[in-house]
Amino acid sequence: MSKIGPTKALDNIATIQRAGTLAITGGLRTSATDALNVHAHLLPTALMVRKWCHRALTRLAMLPKKHPLYKIIKHRGTGKIKKHRGPIHQLTRWFKPDVINTEKIPTTARNPSKIGKIPVRISIANSREESIEQMENAKEDLQVFSDGSALEGKVGATAILIHKGRHIETLHYHLGSDKEHTVHEAELVGILLGMHLLNSRKGKKASAMISIDNQATIKAFESELRNPGHHLAREALCIANSIRKAKAKGSKSKDTLTIQWTAGHEGIEGNELADKEAKVAAKGHTTDTKQLPKYLQKPILINPSAVKKAYKESLTKEWQEEWRTSKCGTATLVIDDTTPSTKFLKSISNPKLSRTAASAIAQLWLTHFPLNGYLKRIGKVDNTRCPVCGEDKEDIKHYLLRCQAYAHKRWPLIQHAAKKRKPLTLQTALGDPQLMLPLAAYIHATGRFMRSGEHSMSQTSNTAQSEVPTAEDEG
Repeated sequence: MSKIGPTKALDNIATIQRAGTLAITGGLRTSATDALNVHAHLLPTALMVRKWCHRALTRLAMLPKKHPLYKIIKHRGTGKIKKHRGPIHQLTRWFKPDVINTEKIPTTARNPSKIGKIPVRISIANSREESIEQMENAKEDLQVFSDGSALEGKVGATAILIHKGRHIETLHYHLGSDKEHTVHEAELVGILLGMHLLNSRKGKKASAMISIDNQATIKAFESELRNPGHHLAREALCIANSIRKAKAKGSKSKDTLTIQWTAGHEGIEGNELADKEAKVAAKGHTTDTKQLPKYLQKPILINPSAVKKAYKESLTKEWQEEWRTSKCGTATLVIDDTTPSTKFLKSISNPKLSRTAASAIAQLWLTHFPLNGYLKRIGKVDNTRCPVCGEDKEDIKHYLLRCQAYAHKRWPLIQHAAKKRKPLTLQTALGDPQLMLPLAAYIHATGRFMRSGEHSMSQTSNTAQSEVPTAEDEG
């Protein structure tokens, strides 16, 4: 795992993060750091710092040309500085951002007095049923259905023009890789294509509507337009202004252009056709450049959100590969083959599960549980023998599955596993979220790890157990 930054600083951050993972999981202090990170679903410190640095540099690459730092970011990465390198030099050397082609976010927000005052009417139904009803009763002469799609690592958008039920024209636009573009961005491109279709027609004064199945894209038009991809919304509003002016010339009609939310996958013909054509665009098809809006006749800017997402995914993949080949990872995969994932956190987040029970289950997952097999390894007891049945080695598998002294108490756990048509194995007992409560009940029923002062009938005759330290003593 490659590291960037001062080693001492990384070690300090790792120490702080380890304290947090111990608090989250309830594991023992002897638990391996990489296992704690996986079960708390936190990137290892080295990868976390790389993520922070990449995010900071990506934000710097988003600065507009008028910003004082723009020229510094643009030129420092290409300059060969041998001495006295600053943080910016180091960041650009590590990550090599495409500053010129990255989308720029405006320094100032949109004029507050103009927020909500746009040349289109926004219509978002309260329910899918209401949306379907609105489409069935739509009276606009011109209807545009737009959509964006990501397929096989590529992103595309389309807009389909329909006049009184007749398909007139379709525009496709292939944005590129999903490492540089997002579906949200593609949805905005679809609206921009739809605006262009309406603006390029002679009969601009006819009533028109653009339908899209993404509410977040529609709501973007009423925002400050300062997020990634919103440069497309600003361009779409410019075309909408042109359409509104054309409608106003020598016409008393009060018809306005409407952008309407349409529930997806509900059998609406235009919407289903747009979904199909968007996938065609995602595969690489783009309409002839001359038929596209001028803004889309050149390569579209790189979306910073897509860049950050792609880098985070690469870090997660690197983390996963390293974990799965490690000693702890190999042991954990027997219980849960999805790690690293949020499955463990979701399993112990049941509100009916006490903190004590959740900690005990976490220690079982981490394979650091105060059984004699483990306690002998860290020098806390003299032998690995099970104190209740006398078997030579007391480990997690013995305690959960084989110990004859707990056969009666294990029976409810076996029954719960049988209801799911599964045998009681280590993977079933620890890896199935629905067995967390029965597992906690089993641990409590054995009375094996009671705190000082607590009483369990199963342990009254067991004097050897009183000499074994509890999880709280160890942690």
